[in-house]
Formats: sequence, structure tokens, C-alpha cells
Amino acid sequence: MGGDVYGPENTLACYKMALEHLVHRKGFTYVELDVQESLDGKVVVFHDLDSIKRLVPRTAGNLKAMERVLKRKRFEAVTIEDLTLREIKSLNLAGGAKIPELEEVFQMSVKHKLKKPILVEVKRIRTDKCRESLIAMLEKYRGVLAVDLLAFRKNFEVSFPDPVRWGTRMKAAGLRVFTSMRRKVGKNCLICDVEAMTPMPRFHTAVEQQGFTVRDANSRVLHYPVKFPLLSSGKGVLRVGVFNAKDDSGDRGVRVSVIDGDGRRVASRFVKGSGWEWFEVPANGRKDLFVRLEDADTSFGGRHPGNVGALKVNLIY
Repeated sequence: MGGDVYGPENTLACYKMALEHLVHRKGFTYVELDVQESLDGKVVVFHDLDSIKRLVPRTAGNLKAMERVLKRKRFEAVTIEDLTLREIKSLNLAGGAKIPELEEVFQMSVKHKLKKPILVEVKRIRTDKCRESLIAMLEKYRGVLAVDLLAFRKNFEVSFPDPVRWGTRMKAAGLRVFTSMRRKVGKNCLICDVEAMTPMPRFHTAVEQQGFTVRDANSRVLHYPVKFPLLSSGKGVLRVGVFNAKDDSGDRGVRVSVIDGDGRRVASRFVKGSGWEWFEVPANGRKDLFVRLEDADTSFGGRHPGNVGALKVNLIY
């Protein structure tokens, strides 16, 4: 994340500089960062698994912050897994930079309105609580950021040892996992070939995120044209999201539909409640699609009439 051009890698200071100076350059295709679990189950952004010594200087302040761990371990052997979040936050990297939590990185990405995909590489997660916390966080920010998981297969199998359970959970959260292929070298050696990873898809904002309010009979039906990239063939998957579709009367919420140019309903879903709800629709080469938002049964009286929420549509192609 941010490399080491602007300071220590995987730090907020470095990431901020990368967002401001690199992200808009031609050839900048996605952001990649590394996550691990702290001793108390928090998701922090740090690359090295075996030791913190490469990035954490051996200063008096850092030694004091790690005093508890150093009673039983040499400095060179200390890892992120040995430290609590409070101890990690007390460490100073080069230039006074700090090791961030994953959510801090996401918050900065939202602040800078990052449109490029973010790949979160899983180094090692030990506990079910942290696994669920990581997936829930990715699910939370997937409504506004293009986030997915990345892992060398060995690291992924260690971090998510129950593939059925966690695979089902990730699918429910709308996440995808990009993992490297294994390739044999000699008789017994297996290496992870990063060049053989699943190709990274492209993302396009087909409908910019915008709020909607169904307040009266004239706004019961709202339409949003789907905008495809200029040279797009119209193929791909539309990922339609609705946020916080509140209603005043306990009704079914709002109905969100994808309609083609002939007026046929390609797909639809009733959405009600807080948080982002997503569903995917194949574009099938049609470039004349639009999203229709309907509310047929809200009563327009009462203290808080109508449905209030937000809509966003991404194209993955």
C-alpha cells in the first residue's frame, strides 16, 4: 500500500501521498494492502509475518512499547500477532509513521473518493472473531469502495480453515477471492506464482451514488439510466445496491428493477431496512438498460412519510 516511495509501506502517511500523487496516473490499476490479526483480534495493516524488525526501528520508545513481549522474546522475533492493538499503535516507524487499522485505510479511501479496486491481501488471521470482523468490514465498505480479498493459497487456507463456512459467508457478503495458482518446481517444492493470479476485472460506476426520497404520488417511480463505458460492448455484470431504504408504515420497502429498452423487467428485488443490499444482474450486451425504483404502497401521511435511501450501480466487466 503506497509502496515505500513516500515513506514506510502500509502506513497512512504513505497511502495518503499515493492517493494524491499516483492513483490518477495511467497504469495505476488497483490498490493492494496486507492485513494481519493482532493479539487482541484487531485487523491491522502490516506486511511481514515473521518479524516486525524490518519496519519497526529498535528505539527506546519502541522497546518500551513492547516491554511486555520482550520479557519472553527477542526483539528480532516479535511479530504483529504478539502485540495488542494498543501496543501496535504505540510503535513509531521511520518518520514517526504509525501502523494503521484496516478501517482507517478504508476511511481515507472514502474521503479521497477512490474509484480504483482495493485488494486486501490476507497474511494470517487466527480467530473466528477476527475472520467475521474482517468480512463484515469488507461488506460494510463494499457499498462505496470496490474491495475484494487476495491471498497466496497457503495463507488463505490457514486464515480460513473451514472453506464451506467462510466461503458461504464471503459469498453472502458479495466478496470475491483472488488467489494465486500453485505451480510445481522440482519434486517437492510448491511456489505461489503471482503472475498466474485470476485476472483482475474492471470496475465502472454505471449510476453514481445518489440519494432518493419517495415523498408523494409523483415520486412513486424513479428512473436512473445505466451509463456504460464509451467503448464497452455492454457485457458484464451490473451490481445494484440500495442503502437504508426506510419506510414509514411497515410496508415492503421499495422495489428496485433493471429494465431493458423494450420495457421488459430483467431483474427486480424488494429492499427494506438499513445498510447496503446488493444484487447482481448480467448485462448481456444490452446498453439500453435503466434502473427503476418503485414504491407502490407507502402511505403519504404520518410524521415521516415516504422511503428515504441511496442508490448506486457498478458495472464489473
